[in-house]
Amino acid sequence: MSQVSQRLRVARRVFVWAVIVSFALAALLGVIVLISGEMDDTAGRVLGTTTCVGFFSVAALCCVGVLSAPARAVGGAGIAVAAATAVGVIVLIWDGADGESFVNALLSGVVLTAALTVSSLLLLVAPIPVRRVRIALTVTLVLIAIASALLLWSVWDDIGGSEVLQRTIGVALILATLGIVVVPVLALLLRVSSSPVSAELAARLGRTARRRGVSVEELVAPLLDEPVGGEAASGQ
Repeated sequence: MSQVSQRLRVARRVFVWAVIVSFALAALLGVIVLISGEMDDTAGRVLGTTTCVGFFSVAALCCVGVLSAPARAVGGAGIAVAAATAVGVIVLIWDGADGESFVNALLSGVVLTAALTVSSLLLLVAPIPVRRVRIALTVTLVLIAIASALLLWSVWDDIGGSEVLQRTIGVALILATLGIVVVPVLALLLRVSSSPVSAELAARLGRTARRRGVSVEELVAPLLDEPVGGEAASGQ
């Protein structure tokens, strides 16, 4: 395993644990507020902060999954946008910051966080060498991008009342949702039917990779790079 991959694995573990700990602390504060029975403005803000941290923590954890894949830029962007949006929402909850530009920025952050999170999850099926899956994945990612762009347009250009735009956004969201549901199912069915290894071996490789904190590709890469006995002998 290369030094870069090892550093990335360590950084990914540290980030995951940091997110889990922060979410646990926020959840603990929320439980304390509910048990205390004092539902004032401060309690409402604490619960709002807990919800915010929980939502964006889940989003960030979904994006972490592709940090070791070729599409790591999508996961990194998702984590950055989720963190920035979470900070903005918490500021809004506690400081009551207003202003149209600030609210529009938060709405844009929510849209981008959702789009990048879903895209990161879908990109986990990208390594599957089945053309139909890759085509469906590409079309779905394009639809997600189109729907996100239209939503951002409606937020910033104040044309949300346009009936044509609303219908277009609705169609794009419906088709994107269809792809989000179909792509993983299609990938699962085709991977099972066309897998060159048995399901038991694939499961063992998956368990070993998770135990070592690497992907299956990183686990088997050193074995693929080693020459076979016959090839080594002929090379001599």
